[in-house]
Amino acid sequence: RVACQAPWLIIAPADLTVPHPGFLPIPAQHFGIMPTLTIQSGADPAMTLLRHVRETLTLGLPVMVARSGLLVMVTVDIIMTGRDDPRQLAYYSLAFAPTMNLYILGMGFLMGTMVLVSHAEGRGASREAGTVWKVALFHAVGLGVLFVLTSPLAGWFFSATGQSEELTREAQRIYFIFALGLPGLLLYQATVFML
Repeated sequence: RVACQAPWLIIAPADLTVPHPGFLPIPAQHFGIMPTLTIQSGADPAMTLLRHVRETLTLGLPVMVARSGLLVMVTVDIIMTGRDDPRQLAYYSLAFAPTMNLYILGMGFLMGTMVLVSHAEGRGASREAGTVWKVALFHAVGLGVLFVLTSPLAGWFFSATGQSEELTREAQRIYFIFALGLPGLLLYQATVFML
């Protein structure tokens, strides 16, 4: 007797039950001598589309609001700085570019948090997911501090890209202020990846 589940042919006893994370339970049906394979999942079969959407919004809406808040703050900074003094806007813009690059680099380093937390939650090991989050927080602080410590190199970078001495000096000062916020931003990002 064989168990068959399209598109693969699986040779197994007819009463075999295999846990498979991607499918809902399929009841065994016998087609003569060819029974189907029963596939079990940790997913709730009563999970409806509406429930999926509600749970996604419950987790995603605070993140969307936080991201929107960040964009609004940057926009207001640019408007207020440009109205005050266009030269200050140049310093701000030059300092902001490498800050965002380092922030995105830090996000890339922390991206594995999502994978490991999802894997642990899928196995029902919530404690392990918490441990992953704590390690991610440690990495976020470490990366943030590293980015702050490398902030003196910003002046060299600005000079190497052909910026004037005044622009380099002022942008480096502002970059240092931005860099002080990177540990907090990366802590936030590690927590978002955990959710």
